[in-house]
Amino acid sequence: MKQDVSGLEQGVSGLKQDLASLGKDLRGQMLSVLDRVDGLAHNMKVEFEETRGMLRFGLDAREALRETMEARFAEADQKHDRQIALLEDVLRATR
Repeated sequence: MKQDVSGLEQGVSGLKQDLASLGKDLRGQMLSVLDRVDGLAHNMKVEFEETRGMLRFGLDAREALRETMEARFAEADQKHDRQIALLEDVLRATR
C-alpha cells in the first residue's frame, strides 16, 4: 500500500510540474498574443491617421477648387454684364 501511495505522490508531483510548465507556456503564448494585438493596434492607428490625412487633403483640395471655380464664374458674370450693358447702350443709341 505504501508503494501505491508513493506512486500516487510521484504522479501528483509530476502533474504539478506539468501544470506549472503548462502555465508558463500559456503565459508566454498569452504575452506573445498581447504583443501582436498591441502591434496591430498601433498599425491600425497609423493607417487611420494616414487615411485621415488623405481625406483632409482631399477636402481641402475640393474646397480650393470650389473657391477657384466660384471666382471664375464671378469674373465671367461680370464680363457678360459689361457686354450686355454695351449692347443695351448700342440699342438705345440706335433708337
